[in-house]
This record gives sequence, structure tokens and C-alpha cells, in this order.
Amino acid sequence: MASTPSPSKSVLVTGANGYIGNAVCRAFRRAGWHVYGLVRRSSGACALAASEIIPVVGSVSADLSWLDALLGSGTTFDAVVSCTENFPFAAHYAHILALLTRVAQHNRHHGRPKPLVLFSSGCKDYGTTPLHGSDRFAPHLETTPLDPPAILRERAACALDALAHPDLFDAAVVRPTPVYGYGSSYYATFFQVVSSIAAAASQPGEGPKKKIRVPADLNTVIHGCHVDDCGEAYVALATHADRGAVAGQCFNVSGRRYETLGELLGALGGAYGISFPSLIGDVVVVGPLGEGEEQGGGEAEMHPGAVLQLGYSQWVGSDKIRRLTGWTDTRTLLSEDARAYRAAYEAAVERGDEGVARIQERVAGTLAGDAAWKKSGVYGSKEVGVRYIEG
Repeated sequence: MASTPSPSKSVLVTGANGYIGNAVCRAFRRAGWHVYGLVRRSSGACALAASEIIPVVGSVSADLSWLDALLGSGTTFDAVVSCTENFPFAAHYAHILALLTRVAQHNRHHGRPKPLVLFSSGCKDYGTTPLHGSDRFAPHLETTPLDPPAILRERAACALDALAHPDLFDAAVVRPTPVYGYGSSYYATFFQVVSSIAAAASQPGEGPKKKIRVPADLNTVIHGCHVDDCGEAYVALATHADRGAVAGQCFNVSGRRYETLGELLGALGGAYGISFPSLIGDVVVVGPLGEGEEQGGGEAEMHPGAVLQLGYSQWVGSDKIRRLTGWTDTRTLLSEDARAYRAAYEAAVERGDEGVARIQERVAGTLAGDAAWKKSGVYGSKEVGVRYIEG
């Protein structure tokens, strides 16, 4: 019997060993695509190959010789997913655009359709929303005016520019919320903070080991999405039958509902075998307070890097991608399965996961100008926990 050629399509994913990039690679592979994953170092190639992803060693930089070699083999791409992020972003974007231009021109030369470019930005492009329960509380939608933090302004602007080259390629901007699962990316902050609280609560004694000051309101909205669901959202856009409904658009990717900081602390406390029986203002009381301790006594303060997650309140709507493609998130929320997510995170730490190490370095780097925390030894250890202050 004559064999029928596979109808599989090909995708190039930049930043393939990154947290979202790797999930995107795996999602496309599950969908039956030929997946090429770009990594900067050959040491990252083995893990991709083990997941049936074709590793490409190179970087999004002025030197695109790796791309010339790849295209020279006759490979064309139906889609390119951009998951790299270097700052200052405008200079990096110039290299991304050069890469996309070459891929598009190569497709044209071989009589292939324009590639679909899925350009990753982030929901922080919109800024923050009010706290849970506030007046005029509404989600950020794709029509919400952009108001990113200063460090992300260039990224937000460049993402929109990616939509401005329809003569070369079709493009859509994808804005995921923070993602969790496995190594848990920036959500690792939660595990590190709560594990520090649990360690303190298990020690005998009074005062400073029982009260921890939280650097954010407990009604802060924490809206995330499991990284596997996020990867599937990219595939849903790439495989949608109507390319015209995807091209030129922006799409938020978020979980089916948000959680609050208080909800997450409670769930994670349970995962670590502790409870938070009472709250006084922004102080979490781990154990029962002694008489007269409500306003005095020792306290502990959280690592300033924790504010990256704990203090950024944002509710994000993702109805647009759901209506268009039928995509939905299926994984449990972090608060619904905290014990499983704790175990996965700790397993990633145990095996020396590179993604966990990168996040620890970034968050610990927020302490560069904080002499007190550096003196405490926390900065050098890259741990994100609590520091105890005697009353």
C-alpha cells in the first residue's frame, strides 16, 4: 500500500527552553506539528530532543547565520512563535523583525503562504486593576488602553509593531497572564515565602516567629494560568480555520477565574501544613497571639522581591480567544491543587531546574540596593523568604 505524506506543519519557537516557550513547543508537538526550538546554548538542546523537538542552537541577535543554515536546508515555516525577551527590548525587537523577515521571504521564494507570527507580550502591558471588591472593578480586555510599567513599555510598543507588516507575515499578539505549574515560574515566590513561614511556625518560642507582615493587600487579585493551558492557547490560534480572524489581533490568555492573595496564602498554607487563623491589617498571624501582642512584639517581613507577584493586582479577561477558537483552560487552579503544585515545584528545585534558577536570580536581583537584606545573607543564597525582626 502506498504511504500518504504527513500533513504536519512546521513551527519555529524562539526561547524554546524558556518557561512559556517550552510549553508552547510541547503543545505544538502534541498537536502533530514539526517543532523547531531555538536555544542559545548547545547544553539546552538535549532536553528539547528528548521531547521530540528539533533543537536549533543560535540566538535572536545580529548574527542570524544559524537561520541561514536552517533555511538553506529547504525548511519553511507555517508559523513562528516569538518567546524571547531581552532588555532594552527595542534593540532586541530589531533582531526579531530581521528573523521574521527572512522566514517570510524564504516562504515566498518557495511559493509557500505567509507564516503566522504569534508574538508574545504579557498582560502587564495593561497595568493593574483595583483590588477584589473595589468600586469600578472590571477585567482588562484587549480593548483596554495600555499602561505598562516603565520597564515593559518598549516591549508593549514593539509587540504592536509586529502587527504592522502584513505584506510579509500575518501576526497576532498573545498576552498571557503569569503562569504556574512544574517549576512555577514567578509563582515560585509564593512557595518560597510560605515555606519560610512554615519553617518559622514549626520552631518553639514566642513573638517574632508568629507574625509576618505581607507587602500587599490580601484582596490583591492574582490572575494566572497553568503553563500547559497557555501553550494550548497558542496552538488554538495557529490552527484556527479562519486566519483572517486571527491576524492583526491581540489575545489575552488567562485562567477561568482569578484568585486573591488571601486565597492563595490560605491554600498554600494548607499545602505546607500550617494555617493562618487570623489577620490583623496586613499581618498574617501564624500562631495564636499572646495577650497584648496585637500591636507590639516581634514581626517578620517578606523579601522585597515577593512584591513581583504578591503586590501586582490584575484581573484579565480572555473571552476573545475562547469565543473565537474554543480554547479553554482545563488544569486546576493553584489554590485548588496546592499540594500537587508544591510537590512539582520542589521536584524542580531538587533536580536543579534551570528555569527555577533563572527566576531565583531575577527576583533576588531586586535586592541589589537593599543593604539590610544583603547583610541577612538572603541575597547571596537567592532565597525569597522572610526576615525576622526582634520586637
